[in-house]
Amino acid sequence: MAAKDARLYDLAVEIARRSPCDPRTLARAARDFALRQPAFAVEAGVLSLHWIVEGHGYEVTGPEVLDVFSHTMRAAEMTVRQRKRATASGSSRVTMRPTASCVESSRANWISKFGRNQTPTADGRQPEWETR
Repeated sequence: MAAKDARLYDLAVEIARRSPCDPRTLARAARDFALRQPAFAVEAGVLSLHWIVEGHGYEVTGPEVLDVFSHTMRAAEMTVRQRKRATASGSSRVTMRPTASCVESSRANWISKFGRNQTPTADGRQPEWETR
């Protein structure tokens, strides 16, 4: 994801959407950018899950999938917060993408079923973003 390194987030997402990518690379992007560039992190996380479902990645484990989900949910939450802040301040700079709203509804379903404090990691540890 060299486009990501050049801060060309939309280009990075478009490239990842068009051709198979290593799900772990996308998972790291979802993790690393959840707070700094949450809309990009949501896209990266959803694409990571997409490519896992499509059979890409070498021996992807259940805990890895749950970590991607967890980081994607965190990024979706941050995107919603940014949107609410922008709306409250009268700015329309931050917009929700369809993928982010889909992830946000999944997050809401998760919380309604398991509660806000329940983490979706299989190994019982809290995701990095919940320990800060």
